[in-house]
Amino acid sequence: MNFASEYVLSKNKTLSDTKETNVFQPDTNVISVTFDHLVDSNNTHAGEAILCSKCRAVLSTHSKITDLENDSKKQWICEFCNFENKIFVHKDEIPNQEEITYLLESNHQTLPTSPSSDSTYTVYCIDISGSMSISSLVNADLNLPTDQKRIERFRNVAGQDYNPRLSSRQRHITRLEAVQIAIDDNLNVLEKNSPAKKIGIVTFNQMVSVIGDGKINQLNIEGDSLESKNEIKTLAEQTPDLDCLSNCKNILKKKLLDLEEGGATALGPALYYSVMLASKKSGSQVILCTDGLANKGIGSLDNQNQDEIDKFYNDISELALSNGVSVSIITIEGTSCKLGLLGEISSKTGGLVNVVNPMHLKEQFSSILEDQIIATNVLAELILTKELYIKDHENFDNCQSKIEKQIGNVTRETELTFEFGVRNDLKMKIKQLPFQLKIFYNNLTGGKFLRVLTQTKQLTDNQNLAEESCNRAILAVNAIQTQGRLLQKNPKSSVLNKYSEYVEKV
Repeated sequence: MNFASEYVLSKNKTLSDTKETNVFQPDTNVISVTFDHLVDSNNTHAGEAILCSKCRAVLSTHSKITDLENDSKKQWICEFCNFENKIFVHKDEIPNQEEITYLLESNHQTLPTSPSSDSTYTVYCIDISGSMSISSLVNADLNLPTDQKRIERFRNVAGQDYNPRLSSRQRHITRLEAVQIAIDDNLNVLEKNSPAKKIGIVTFNQMVSVIGDGKINQLNIEGDSLESKNEIKTLAEQTPDLDCLSNCKNILKKKLLDLEEGGATALGPALYYSVMLASKKSGSQVILCTDGLANKGIGSLDNQNQDEIDKFYNDISELALSNGVSVSIITIEGTSCKLGLLGEISSKTGGLVNVVNPMHLKEQFSSILEDQIIATNVLAELILTKELYIKDHENFDNCQSKIEKQIGNVTRETELTFEFGVRNDLKMKIKQLPFQLKIFYNNLTGGKFLRVLTQTKQLTDNQNLAEESCNRAILAVNAIQTQGRLLQKNPKSSVLNKYSEYVEKV
């Protein structure tokens, strides 16, 4: 839990002005939450968290505890809601650090000790429909892993003596070739860094083809089966466990480079199957690479029932979330891919969305592989003292001192921001204000934990003082996230640029 400023800024008429203009004014009262610390469970506190009976804040190192006369109980007046709690607590049970982790439910499995022992799934869900044959002229002198296949095609037409020169200063590369090059490079990196990882390839055009690790018998999903979630689910559950990459890289690469384009786009069935397959191991990921619109099978955008379409893709999000699977989307710039629905899946599951030039696919695949899930079923709860309120851009009258956010999957790069304000009746004689963040999460073996972070900050009404110590990086991230929320609410809002303008000012 990081603050944009070392001070809590109190401004006169903050709340009333907000209601009159129906928009919050940006300032330094911003909290940033990152989750990279969730991988460290060494500081696990013995015993259970002691909760305030009223606001459910957790007893912390900042709590004030007094003995009660003629009673074995102690009194804790909650620093957030002032409720008088009578508690049984031993000295050793009182947290002595601002950041504490509690084990809520154990699991006897152990986490991988290093990347080389990572046995999660990465499923590449690859569009091989006809539009993936569209080529781009690139200025590059290079040899591609797909060149031999292309030479064989030329010779089938022009004769076996034909010897084309594919390496030149300029050449055409199809969208599928760009994907093949990127994944081929990824497999080399993964074999070196994560040889125990399980890699699966699923392709789709007018049917879905499950190549898996390259060693299993290829499974094709076609015809009426493309319309049945139950059939696809059964097929995924019956798919043999994939072998680790170190045992199957060569055959997997061969089948990858043998892929050819043609046909329609059964994106929905392929994505559903891929998430089902990845769901066999928490912390796995699906990387969908497509340039087109789903037009075959369940999830087809040709379906006139928009509610049915929305429900199908929302169900995929919930399936991935409940099993700790992230879904990332890579689409080719200049195409008609329906990013609204697909982007929502990525947003909910902690994945990434990238619209890229075909020649930059390699870098984008690499960045997705580096952004691994570290915790699932994450819920963040921020508790403020009653003198403060949390800014809710979707409901300006909802000025509560506590908020919960269901996040789902998180990676080391996941960042969430909260804005808060000061109520008008706050007395400036209050010098320190407490803040508490509770993070409920599952680790990758299913263990359930509660991470509690409690800090205090000094109050000031001096805006210059608050801004002098501000962290502009936190304000910038909050500006991006807030503008995104405002954009969804009212794209024509005149306040869309207020946050970015504020960051530039300070």
